[in-house]
Amino acid sequence: MPNTKAIFTNISKGFRDGMNLPLAIDIFAKSKTLKPLFAQCFVLNGCLFVGSIIFFDYIATPLFNSSTASEANGNGLDQNAVNTDYLSFILGLLFASLKNLFWIWPLYTVSFILSAAWYDDIAEHVAKKTSLHKRASSQSGSSNSLDFRSNIIKKISDLIYRPIIFFIFLLQASLVSVVPIFGTITGFVLYSWLYAFYAFEYVWSYKGYSLERRIKYFEERWGYMLAFGAPNAFLSNYFPFFLSSGVWAMLFPMFIVLAMVSKPPSSSEVESEDLKPPRIFSYTIKASSILLNNVKNFVQSRSSADDTQQASDENKTPNVNY
Repeated sequence: MPNTKAIFTNISKGFRDGMNLPLAIDIFAKSKTLKPLFAQCFVLNGCLFVGSIIFFDYIATPLFNSSTASEANGNGLDQNAVNTDYLSFILGLLFASLKNLFWIWPLYTVSFILSAAWYDDIAEHVAKKTSLHKRASSQSGSSNSLDFRSNIIKKISDLIYRPIIFFIFLLQASLVSVVPIFGTITGFVLYSWLYAFYAFEYVWSYKGYSLERRIKYFEERWGYMLAFGAPNAFLSNYFPFFLSSGVWAMLFPMFIVLAMVSKPPSSSEVESEDLKPPRIFSYTIKASSILLNNVKNFVQSRSSADDTQQASDENKTPNVNY
């Protein structure tokens, strides 16, 4: 029988840690290193990216549409059997396409690259101020006695496998969110888990956790992680795509800090729930394995076909005319 009290305690603990934005703001404000990093992230993602989207969508585009419609009517195009609404739609679509092509997408790409670098710098500085950095150093020193080659292969496989799992899980959450009512709730749950996993990735990387251990740790603390990621999902997941991306990128540094200073439930607190952890990533892992196996089989089939063709060409006797 599940211990509902223990489950509720862990969920409330995750919600309390994920909602503790004043603590994150205080940490940024008191640090001479973190303050400029957060300011850069806020200016780029908040002021420039989100601000430009709001300007284009709610100021420039309506003004452009109204001006083209009035211009068409002023020139008497409707009297010549020209559909002014259709013309305005085409011009508006052209304006939106040019805006996305020459401003939104380039700025989104720059924001993605710079923000990723700033996130790493923020996590590294917080790790140095906590026991995470010392723990990572001691683990790296103790790993010298292990098989170096197998350790490197394991890390490389994790680096390849992890983005595929994230992409499929994100695709799964996006598709589920389309379903009315049920999909909205389920999608919110999946996005909350995904954003929590993103934040705790920085903690686990300094602890030296493998991908398998990260997933096991996460699924055992499913309630805590759900509640921890819920504020981020609520604040950044119900806008259009680019606007949601900008809000998420602006707020994410605070959740990185909160994840690195948080204290998730211990193993004993998890065991007290008397509940088998849900396999949150089971379908994602199966889909990722199927995808990788298909890619592997395709590459092997192409390689064997090339080898067969090469052997056939070598066995052919050339015709030489003297």
